[in-house]
Amino acid sequence: MPSKDSQFDRTSNPKRAGLDPVTEPLAEKPIGVRLYAADVERLDEMNDRSGFIREAVREKLLRGS
Repeated sequence: MPSKDSQFDRTSNPKRAGLDPVTEPLAEKPIGVRLYAADVERLDEMNDRSGFIREAVREKLLRGS
């Protein structure tokens, strides 16, 4: 197991620098999804692709899919 000092958390992840903090609790277990290639290209252009994906999934679930 890596040492605690080498693990990112909400405040130490450099990819989140300048982004709004994640305030709602996140799931303990991540879900891996293989996306369409064209969608990944567009997501890679975003600063906060994880946040975008979280919000898109939530929006779809709230609408009743």
